[in-house]
Amino acid sequence: MIKLKIKKSNFTTPIVTKNGDYQIIQFRYDGVRFRMSFDLNKIKDKKLRDRQFEIYRAEIERKLLQGWNPNENEDDEVKEVHYNSLSESLKFALEKKEGTVRESTFKDYETTVNKFIEQSNKAKLADADIKDLTRKDILNIFSSMTAKYKWSNKTYNKYLGNIRTLFSVLTEWEYIGNNICRDISLKKTTQSDFYEPANDLQLKLIKDKLNVDFSNLWDFVFFLFQTGLRPHEILLIQLKMIDLKNRVIILPKGIIKTSIKRIVPIDDYIYEYLLNKNLQNYHSDFYLFGTNRKFKNKGVSNETDLIPAADPLSRKTISKWWQRKVEIPLGIDVKLYSFKHLTANKRLEAGQSLDDVQHLFGHTNKAMTRVYATHLTNIYVDKLKQNKLSLNDMGLLN
Repeated sequence: MIKLKIKKSNFTTPIVTKNGDYQIIQFRYDGVRFRMSFDLNKIKDKKLRDRQFEIYRAEIERKLLQGWNPNENEDDEVKEVHYNSLSESLKFALEKKEGTVRESTFKDYETTVNKFIEQSNKAKLADADIKDLTRKDILNIFSSMTAKYKWSNKTYNKYLGNIRTLFSVLTEWEYIGNNICRDISLKKTTQSDFYEPANDLQLKLIKDKLNVDFSNLWDFVFFLFQTGLRPHEILLIQLKMIDLKNRVIILPKGIIKTSIKRIVPIDDYIYEYLLNKNLQNYHSDFYLFGTNRKFKNKGVSNETDLIPAADPLSRKTISKWWQRKVEIPLGIDVKLYSFKHLTANKRLEAGQSLDDVQHLFGHTNKAMTRVYATHLTNIYVDKLKQNKLSLNDMGLLN
């Protein structure tokens, strides 16, 4: 009887572990854990799959007993297959995105990963080899997440877009051969009235209320409307970004969505507003709409909040103030962000072109601008109603 020559090594006996429908061959060699699947999970016949896993497990054990070192012998008969679980892979992709996108965008990715891993755990897929996952697995996870969080189609599409991006990172780093999320269809969405702009009566009510209660907040809304900037972008404007001589505000790429700096024109109304603020009396690092309030829980006031100051205010804080000062007391459902939509509508109604609004908003294409111009169709219809062209007046008919 021929005895195997056993090389003394610190390895554990390979075993097959199961997690739902997925199986893994696991063992440790010199303290390093190895997990392998060899794409066997793709075998649909369960009995055949079980047999194949046992065959591979036994072969790995035999090779280990013969002195095989999985860290060194890449060309051996039993080739090591790197195992990357779904949860580990998504965390890796998240790490690669950090520092390449805005902090708020990265937090969106982070939230998406946490929710996705939580649901994949319940589906017993979190430990599955990322290479073994199918499009059906992703759809099942998203279906469960949609039911749990009661997502709208728009929210579903947002989270799916995040996962698609992270899977693209995994494709780039060769964790997977192709992005199985790429061809998953987005859900149909309709134009939401969530950011429906205020009508003229509501505008008067808001202005009158804030002029008495918190006029600095009305100044903030005024600045939002005139510049077309997003609320969080305005909150990050420092005085050194304001060039009154050339009448522009230069926003660095770090605080806006685009990858290049953005130049915002200062119209006559904003120019007069800024001149009255005597900005030359403040340090250039001060925020245009900052706060010098020492205690966060102290009530807001024109003396301490939304003024040139060293400390910035958060977008969340402004939203809370808007709810408390406007939405709740006036009983109107007008969001602060809707003033960006109002800007687009009013400028088009005043005769400015879609190109003008696109440039003001810093959009890369008109499709993005049309999202904000909620009254665009009505504006075009009204213009067409005023048509002065008649075939009868062109001398073509008697």
